[in-house]
Order: sequence, then structure tokens, then C-alpha cells
Amino acid sequence: MLALVKTAKGPGLLELKDVPEPAVRDDEVKINVKACGICSTDLLIYHDRIDYCPPVILGHEISGVVVEVGSRVKGIKVGDRVAADSHGYYCNTCGFCQRGLPRYCLERTMVGRHVDGGFAEYFVTKAAYVTVLGEQIDFVSGAMTQPLFKTVHCLIEHCDLKAGTTVVVLGSESTSLLALMVAKAAGATVYLVDFVASEQHRLARELGADQIMLIEQEDVKEQVMDLTRGLGVACVIECSGTKEGVALGLKLLEKRGRLLLQSHGYPGNTPVDLTYAVANGIEIIGSSGTTWTAKQKALALMQSRKIQPEKLVSQVLPLTSWEAGFALMEKNASAGIILNPSP
Repeated sequence: MLALVKTAKGPGLLELKDVPEPAVRDDEVKINVKACGICSTDLLIYHDRIDYCPPVILGHEISGVVVEVGSRVKGIKVGDRVAADSHGYYCNTCGFCQRGLPRYCLERTMVGRHVDGGFAEYFVTKAAYVTVLGEQIDFVSGAMTQPLFKTVHCLIEHCDLKAGTTVVVLGSESTSLLALMVAKAAGATVYLVDFVASEQHRLARELGADQIMLIEQEDVKEQVMDLTRGLGVACVIECSGTKEGVALGLKLLEKRGRLLLQSHGYPGNTPVDLTYAVANGIEIIGSSGTTWTAKQKALALMQSRKIQPEKLVSQVLPLTSWEAGFALMEKNASAGIILNPSP
């Protein structure tokens, strides 16, 4: 089968190669991959900026059809439409796993980074790491479930967003727009704050942003305080990955508000005014991982069409066009590119 392989350590060194189809163990399923999203993690591996274990097939935002199941697998059958978690392995015995938080497992590895991923015609993973999508959710949306599950967990379960909550989403990346969708589905009022005008703002309006504010054109803090009668917002979802976004987000919050950090790319010298945070009872939350309950909530929101993640995808390309897809993502982090490895 054809697969996109990071062949060795170093920048670049990503090749389409003919590799053997993976075999299925008794607790695993084999998936014919129909869609796999290009993520910022894939770009970081391509540029040799994070740890990984070559040679490895990239891609961890995976959906497809089950074509084979192991002898011990229950609840999943051939023909099921599924999405796969990004777990390569978790121990299921450490304190974090026992609390239902395998993302923090002390021995966790990641698909497409430490073990082979989904930029290939077939992908094998443990049945425990698979979510059945049902017939109503398309494969492109299925490939978006990995970031969606995390967003639902962080916003609805961790930050308790609900009807009447007032929220600022900082940035207009795909992560921002996904957060906007989830917050609106929860019934929140959402102000999108961005640094400059962007073509993504049209989509943000379509997705229900109550107001869009540009830092380069207006005093955002003054406007937010006017809209909230001087209180500030209950939650800022920081997706820009910039130190300026973090500093501004802190100042837009009401007392005892929550600053949720969604980006994985904050610079090392990002300032946080801890004295201000302590004096005002601010919670600063790192966003990562998900839960079984968050997955069920996300699937229900997708099935009811209250969340439509496919709207964030601009192109679906064949695996052979991976270079064009990576180039588009390099140029625009909001591009939303899916690769389809199936011929």
C-alpha cells in the first residue's frame, strides 16, 4: 500500500513509499482510511521540531471503514464507519488512565508520531481507541473528531460553557472556529477577536459569531467592557498561539473568569501577569485530552447538525498530492486540508 513516511530524523525527508499492509492482532481493528487531516503536528514533524520515531507513517486525524477485526474485539464490526483516537498506546493502569484521562498516561505514545498513522490506505489500531460514527456523519467530519472531542471536553465539561455564558475567542484559525461552533452550540454569546481582517471572518459570521473585533482597528478591551457592562467575559478561548493574545485575553476576563489556552505553539517567553491573575481569581487552563462523555456529546451535536465541522475544510486531496496540502497548511494555518489515501 502507498503511505506517507517520515523516513529519518531531520527537516524534510518525507516520502510516498510502498509499504506492507499492517496485520491485525486479536484486540485490534483494520481501517480503510477515507480521510485524514493535516495537523500542525504533522508540519512540526516534517520540519523536525518535535520528537518522533522514524521511520513512521504520519497522520493522526483519521476516519474510515472497518475492514477486519481481531478475534477478541466486541462492539465493532466490519463495515462500521469509525474515527480513530490519536493514542498509539496507553497503559490503562496508571493513575491518569484509571481516572479516564489516557491523554496524560505516563507511557502514552501518539499515532503518526511514535507509531504508524493514517496517511496510508490502511491503518490498524486497538479497538478501544476507535469511536463508531454511525451513518449520519461523513468521513471528512469524522476526520475532524479528534480536535472536536478535545474542544467539547475543554469548553463544555471543563469550562462549563452554557446558555448565557459570554465568551471571547481569540484568533481565526481552524481551532478558533471549532471553538466558536462548540460555544454557540452550548448557547454562549461569542465575540471573535482577531489581530487583522481575515477571509475566515465571513465563515465566523456564518457560524454565529455575535461580534467580530479587530485589534488593529479598535480598543478591544474597552469594547468588551462596554458589551458586558464593565464585567468582562466569563471565558477567553485563546487560539492565536501568541504572547499578545495571552496578555490581552487575561485583561478581557471578568473576576474569577477562565483563560483557556488552546494552541500548542506558544513562544517560550509568553508573559502571564500572575499577580493580576491571583488578585482577580483567574483560572488559567491548558487544553488537552478528552473523555468518553465529551465524545458522546460531540457525536450528538454532529448528528443533530448543531456542529458541522466539515465547514472548516477547504480541500480534500488525494494522498499523492500531499506536498500541495502541506504547502497550503504552511501558508495558511486555517486552510483545513484533508488527505484521502484510498485510491
